[in-house]
Amino acid sequence: MAQISEFSLIFMAMGLTLGHVTEDALGLVTLVGLVTITVSVYMITWSHRLYQIFEPYLGIFERRTPYRETDDEGVSKTKHDFVVFGLGRYGSRIGLRLNELGFQPLGVDFDPEAVAAWRRLGLDAEYGDATDPEFLAHLDLQQVRAVVSAVPRERGALTEADPQLALLHGLTSSGYKGKIFLSVQTMADTEDLISRGASVILHPFDDAADYAVRQLVS
Repeated sequence: MAQISEFSLIFMAMGLTLGHVTEDALGLVTLVGLVTITVSVYMITWSHRLYQIFEPYLGIFERRTPYRETDDEGVSKTKHDFVVFGLGRYGSRIGLRLNELGFQPLGVDFDPEAVAAWRRLGLDAEYGDATDPEFLAHLDLQQVRAVVSAVPRERGALTEADPQLALLHGLTSSGYKGKIFLSVQTMADTEDLISRGASVILHPFDDAADYAVRQLVS
């Protein structure tokens, strides 16, 4: 990530054409691009070795309160019946209802504040990413009856990974044989996810509307 983009050259060439920059500026940016692109190749190749060398000097960039590294609460040794990914409003409601029925749900979210809020409700939670296969592999899923994903099926700003597909692949790779419930926003995603291994597709908006109609007509 240290190099400037080759797109910089396109901007500079356009600026030169419009008369906004001089040829010297274009030459300078080209030189910087060549040098940084070349150097970054070796920085990536030897990244682990370079990190060992510079690790003592990188403390100034660390958070004063790193959430994951100082998370000493961990997950209790209780066997969990369900695992809920995504601890937003929908996922939290699912977890609370399961708990009210006597089950032991485990919540998982990439947002440390969501994890902390879940724990304040008296429920077990763990900081993790549904798209990370290594995280899924270390979860104890042997006695889990079902995995529920309340993570929106949308690509984030930093990754193009589909969280639902990544979760399906990770669970399959880790040997999980239980049921997988996935939430989607549109009906168009249903057949695709079922064909890829999902057990049940949840439609939060449709289900809420159906419940509202039942309440209205009764």
